[in-house]
Amino acid sequence: MSWGVYILVISVLIVICVAVYFLFRKKLDKEERKLVRFLKKSGGEVNPRFVKDDMGVSRDWLESVSGRLEKKGLVVRWGWRVKSLICLKGNVVKREKDVLKLLKKNGGMMAAADVALKLGFAKDYFYRYVVEKMKDKGVVYVRRKGSENFLVLENSVVGGRSVGVSDVKLSNGEERLVKILRRSGGEMMDVGLALRTREADKIIKSLVKKGVVFRWGLKKTKVCLKDILSEKEERIVGILRDNDGEMFLRDLIKSGFNKVSLWRILNKLEVRGRIIRKKIDGDFIVISLVL
Repeated sequence: MSWGVYILVISVLIVICVAVYFLFRKKLDKEERKLVRFLKKSGGEVNPRFVKDDMGVSRDWLESVSGRLEKKGLVVRWGWRVKSLICLKGNVVKREKDVLKLLKKNGGMMAAADVALKLGFAKDYFYRYVVEKMKDKGVVYVRRKGSENFLVLENSVVGGRSVGVSDVKLSNGEERLVKILRRSGGEMMDVGLALRTREADKIIKSLVKKGVVFRWGLKKTKVCLKDILSEKEERIVGILRDNDGEMFLRDLIKSGFNKVSLWRILNKLEVRGRIIRKKIDGDFIVISLVL
């Protein structure tokens, strides 16, 4: 056989070995499956000090198995002073579910202080115990904007009425670009994306077709995620929600918006699929919130 054939055979063997390695690395053994099942039945998190008797295992067994699962990215250890809890990654408990529900209602992003206030959390407790644990679980991340911290849902969690990233299958390049957009507040100039991502133009076109992003501006040079709202957009959505989801344009203008800038914001909200505008008798314009 020629050298070309030898090289091809060796390359194929290397690829197979690598695939088998990663397959078995992620595969769970009997002990790991047992702990994962118990965690699911227990709401997603347990304290090893109190559950070892329920499982009929030793503390050393729990530490060993949870350590292996942690390396495989399936659990996280959490605790403010000591890593006391074993938590399933991506899983949320009751109080955290309330936070997710509120974030989803507000387009996947909201000021952390507003979340704490609306859900009745003490501010210090909320930051230390709720937000930090949700960050470790990979459910949310914190983005600073001005003097405020905003909670943002991770890609895998974001849903909502408008098209969410979780509803669409994305390639690795598309996921990376979406992540860049999310960490930049949901929108960015295509020039900036081109500097940070290979084949950015091709990826953006693909995401536009999938309904995940849209282009904005006079020259369509800004790329925007559909499931994240700006502060002004959030304010308008809040006003509409407080008015049973429907208002006349003239009444919305009275809320303190400039007519021209308001019209631009409404255009953007309509592209995002968050509102519908319709005329009555060819004169009065009604804005309806899409729930």
